[in-house]
Amino acid sequence: GVQTCALPISLRIAQTDFENGLGVFANSLLEYSINGQFRKFRGKYGIDAATDGRGSVVFEIWGDGKKLWNSALVSGFDPVRDVTVDVTGVTRLRLVVTDAGDGNRFDAADWAEAVLER
Repeated sequence: GVQTCALPISLRIAQTDFENGLGVFANSLLEYSINGQFRKFRGKYGIDAATDGRGSVVFEIWGDGKKLWNSALVSGFDPVRDVTVDVTGVTRLRLVVTDAGDGNRFDAADWAEAVLER
């Protein structure tokens, strides 16, 4: 018989590989109904190493229509960075990546090891 196998998609920011995360392309909006069940969003972010240093984005975290956090401009040369945001009472969480106003060429962005904590 024929067997198929799925290869995991790996995320890599700078020199660091991640098994878990979300790889998106700017402009991106991911929305989650979290119904006030969590206290913190925690994760790492950066431009995927596949761009060879190209790309520029801004990461944003929104709760119930209000911006809770945004990164500075992130380029493909930047190291992986950490983010922790208080999401106490938030019912709708949005993870947004913008193209930083210069178009989305090479804007492959990673939210790595993203977790919600109770």
